[in-house]
Amino acid sequence: MERTLGNLIFELNKKNASIEDISKNLTDLEEVLGGICMQMYKEDRSNRICLNMPETPLKDLFDGYQFKKDEKPGPYTGEWEVPNKEEGNSFGDFVKLQDSFKFNLAQQLIALIERLTGGNLSSDEIKPLGKLKEKLILVTIELLIASLAIHPSSRQLFASTRYMAIIASLFQFEILIAPIIALLPYIIANNSDSIRSFEKEVLKFTCDLLLKDVDKECQLAILELLLVYLTPEENVTTEEKRQLLEEYLDSDFTKQLVDRGI
Repeated sequence: MERTLGNLIFELNKKNASIEDISKNLTDLEEVLGGICMQMYKEDRSNRICLNMPETPLKDLFDGYQFKKDEKPGPYTGEWEVPNKEEGNSFGDFVKLQDSFKFNLAQQLIALIERLTGGNLSSDEIKPLGKLKEKLILVTIELLIASLAIHPSSRQLFASTRYMAIIASLFQFEILIAPIIALLPYIIANNSDSIRSFEKEVLKFTCDLLLKDVDKECQLAILELLLVYLTPEENVTTEEKRQLLEEYLDSDFTKQLVDRGI
């Protein structure tokens, strides 16, 4: 597994790689992830339930092995089952390698996103990506979601404002808004350092987007993300959520949202 992953990372790191080469490398990586995840299937799956992942090509590969079911009926409240790193299987070997800076896949995928955008995310004038690069970034985001689902400790990368800024800046491309929103829970869940980084970088982009002429579905998703982030981890009513939103958003901003039918 170390050699396989090392070769994939080496290919992803080639700065002069063509669009076709990058596409092939991402496809190879997806096949490797799919192959090692398939090893986690067992004949008896009665004590497993599916991880609620976004709809991606990898979603089916995660079905059935991520969680253990509670003995009592009712809503599931279990935790993700971390594979045994000592078993010598490819999945466990992969997870163990993710603890290494050299082989950490999430870090490599973020670096690839930065290269695909041309490193101009901090510029005042953002250049269009083009359809081919947009498709590659969408695939890269899906693989990043998968890598964070497999290795939650990689979330710590986003405690760095540099990495979070790369992700946050992608909000400037409308086609990437919904995928980035799907990625954010995997970045900030159960990681206070990433949440603090999120506060510094992402909220300014999401608030700006709510006032732009972007797809209404994206605007609603952003509002939902803000509500999830701002709402305390306890049962609250819809009215309490509305009051909470008004507390954090100024009256003019709230009025514009209402006028736009959000």
